[in-house]
Amino acid sequence: MKVTISKLFIFSLLAMAIKSAHSAAALPTGEKIIHGEVSISRGPNSMFISSHSDRNVISWNDFSVAKGNSVVFTGTDATFLNIVKSSNISVIDGNVSSIGNNNIYLINPNGINIGITGSFEANNAILSTSKLSQENVDNFIDTGDFEFTKKGMGKVKLIGTLHAENTVIDGSQVIIRDISNIKVDTGVLDSVKPLKDTVSIHSSIKRIDIGSSKKVDLEKELGLTKEDGLFDHTDKTAISTKEEFLNIASDPSGSYFITNDIDLGSLNSAVTGTNDFTGKIEGAFNSITYSLEGKGTNLEQNIGLFSTLNGSTIENLKIKNPYISVSSPEDSTYIGALAGVIKASTIKNVEVDGLSLTFSNLGNKKIYAGGLAGLATYDGASSNFENVTAGFSTKTQKHLFTRDNYTFGSVLGELKDELNLTGANFGKTDFSDDYSLGLISAIGYSQATASIDNEYQHNSGEFIKVNGYYQNSGFFIPYFIDDDKIFVTDIFDKVYNYDELVGNNKYFNLNDYVDLSYKYANGMQKEGNYNHEYTSKTGGQTFYFVKDGNKSETATHTISIEAPMGKIEADDNFDLGYIADEEPDPDMGRIDESDLYFDSDFDNAFTNEELPDEEIGKAPEDDSDFDNEFTNEELPDEEIGKAPEDGDFDNDFTNEEMHDEEIGKAPEDDSDFDNEFNVDYEYEEEPSTADSNYYRGPQKKQKTISDIIENKKVVLMQKQRSTSLSFQNNYSVVHDIISKSLLASLGLLEEPNKLLTNANDDSDKEEKIS
Repeated sequence: MKVTISKLFIFSLLAMAIKSAHSAAALPTGEKIIHGEVSISRGPNSMFISSHSDRNVISWNDFSVAKGNSVVFTGTDATFLNIVKSSNISVIDGNVSSIGNNNIYLINPNGINIGITGSFEANNAILSTSKLSQENVDNFIDTGDFEFTKKGMGKVKLIGTLHAENTVIDGSQVIIRDISNIKVDTGVLDSVKPLKDTVSIHSSIKRIDIGSSKKVDLEKELGLTKEDGLFDHTDKTAISTKEEFLNIASDPSGSYFITNDIDLGSLNSAVTGTNDFTGKIEGAFNSITYSLEGKGTNLEQNIGLFSTLNGSTIENLKIKNPYISVSSPEDSTYIGALAGVIKASTIKNVEVDGLSLTFSNLGNKKIYAGGLAGLATYDGASSNFENVTAGFSTKTQKHLFTRDNYTFGSVLGELKDELNLTGANFGKTDFSDDYSLGLISAIGYSQATASIDNEYQHNSGEFIKVNGYYQNSGFFIPYFIDDDKIFVTDIFDKVYNYDELVGNNKYFNLNDYVDLSYKYANGMQKEGNYNHEYTSKTGGQTFYFVKDGNKSETATHTISIEAPMGKIEADDNFDLGYIADEEPDPDMGRIDESDLYFDSDFDNAFTNEELPDEEIGKAPEDDSDFDNEFTNEELPDEEIGKAPEDGDFDNDFTNEEMHDEEIGKAPEDDSDFDNEFNVDYEYEEEPSTADSNYYRGPQKKQKTISDIIENKKVVLMQKQRSTSLSFQNNYSVVHDIISKSLLASLGLLEEPNKLLTNANDDSDKEEKIS
């Protein structure tokens, strides 16, 4: 997309910057140029980022743009990869744009929020909250291609507009206020391509909330399905601001889609006044904050965000730290953070955090107070609660105990008739500093058989404990923990630190996003298990941690340091060692757990750059020289497939051995039987160049041929080992190599036709040949 911005526009930006020189401005801060010829210039309300390089990488402490401010990227067909390394969400309420057909990529694991006044314009755009690996960025620098893990951490909220030829949105949850605000500019006015051809959306938790001001088939338009996590809000009125929320009063029977967190500030009455709310509110796991103050005739009998919910539906919404002040009520009063009274309504995935109440001049008036509602009652149908939790602030809990004319429960003040309960419904009570507060029930007074627990009793996997309370994980963001690692090394004079082993790099450091604690001192050096506990960063984003598919408030990641089964030398990329179960390192051979002593090239145990198995793993009878068994880089078949009478039997088991003319002598001149297959009783000769990178396990000292002649015996010792490789091959090898004619010529075989005992026997044994 070519965005043409005239000189007049640039001068207007500069004029605006001069005019607003004394006003507070929010622009990206803490930049560090990692790659590319990048220059950055600032005005009070504007920033220009220029480059003559086609690939540019910039890290930031914060990449946010306040309303009325602008960030402009200039270049020619350049790509700018912007990485946020802190605990700050990117909030773009101003404008981010491009001059010169540039691509703009923004990566922030904390979250990205393009507000209702914000816009993002580029040739190609990527908005991602996945953590970056060194390989991701190095590959971008080398090739220009950018890939990510599709394990988005923070939420991506597109409330404003986005203009791009191609767009990728990757987050834990993706919220789009109006799908028509994503535009694909083809250079022709009002011409747009089908979005599914140009827009890719991915959610790591399968939660994609999309609204639309027009009738649209989202599955057809975007190619998304419910299996991808699509939640269709296209028939709802989107609400993103305080003013839009308060406008519910004009249509209390309407259907609404809440797109982001909203602070309503101070209210004088319920949103719909004394009118019942009979409509539907679909949140996207966002929060509402408010305070309500009134007295006397300004107060309704039913007090809350809504006075009465009647046949309505409220979903996926948190009411965060609400405050209600009651003074001089004229009659008995029902009070709740969501509503004073709930009738025949459906409440799903709704939480109330710490309702605070204050009272004055009550007289003898009766107060029914609940964290969610003062009263739930029947009105032609029962209400339905699913995953509903609520509670008071600690201060309010203590105050409620002091008055006899209060009826209160952490969820409901009073329940008349029945409730239909599904999922986890419970009250949140803080009695950490006063055990008596634990006596607060979830329902203050009940005339029904339904009951609600006052603590979390379920194991649904959807709730995690945060700040002492179990809360719905949908209101938080995930941090994906790597699998525990086994680190194998024989270098114990080096101290290893956690950063080296978990992939921290200059593009992503976990310490920028979470707090990490461990109990060991002076690094990891000796063999053992080293535990590392992850918690949300103080003052940062509140994460829940995902490990092995399970969610929790904290998580433990373990590094186990183990000694190998033999000597290993550290390689160039400091695998040291290696991480067990990792992808094979091209610079180092992997080690099999079986630790075999036998096998000349170990192609099934210790291979590195060997011939592919499909070339050497054929049945022995299909190959004249058995090179499918244990050979590596041997002579071509046509050169070694000679008759068995060949003096050194190289047609059977050759591997880089000497030329025939040098070793085809009398047996007594062949000092090391290099044509033989190694068994425990003999020494394996110096490894060839081809085998020099392979770990072969411990070796045993050779008995010389003179020792064998002098003692006139050969002891064949076979040890049973826990290994996937059968001894059957060893038996075949020994039998073929130590030929009957050779042993007879040495005087070591009395019965030339006698065969060796089957080597697959399960016990240790020896057989003497006198």
